[in-house]
Amino acid sequence: MQKICRATWKRGKEILDHYYSITKTMDDELKLREHPIIMARRVIFYNLWTSVEKLVGKAVHSALFGMGKPHGTSFATDLEKLSNYEKKDLDTTMDFLCNETYATGWGAVEVELKNTTIEVRCKKGFPVGKEYVLRNKTSPEPVDSFFLGYFHGFFETCFKKRYSSEEITCVSMGDAMCTFLFEEM
Repeated sequence: MQKICRATWKRGKEILDHYYSITKTMDDELKLREHPIIMARRVIFYNLWTSVEKLVGKAVHSALFGMGKPHGTSFATDLEKLSNYEKKDLDTTMDFLCNETYATGWGAVEVELKNTTIEVRCKKGFPVGKEYVLRNKTSPEPVDSFFLGYFHGFFETCFKKRYSSEEITCVSMGDAMCTFLFEEM
């Protein structure tokens, strides 16, 4: 089995418009239905990475991966509860994953499903890597650990399999795109 799903402007806009329609202020919080949300700018993720890196060095990867993974896990679980998510097949799930990621500003991703691996590519880079590029800085290592953790949690929950994961290319290191690789364990 090999399958590629890509984010598109039209579908991303549909999801963003839907989110706007169900976003409200309640109890002095901005909420997407019952879930409190924070509109985060790319620079917040960059500052989080660089601040944690100063505190814990290379353990920054584990710390931010650990923050992203439960978010991906809960999103995969919540996806089943969305009112407009009626058709629960692989195409619909991957379409929503790619386009929700795009709609929320993480980047236009492409997900390639193979027999035992999954590759996620973001041509212009995920937020932290992209911020490095915009600041004309480079990193000796990949910097998008939060997003790697997010996709890791999502795929393990969605497919009920264990994966190893790694960011194999990153725009922060001068690569043309950010690429995550997930391999079944």
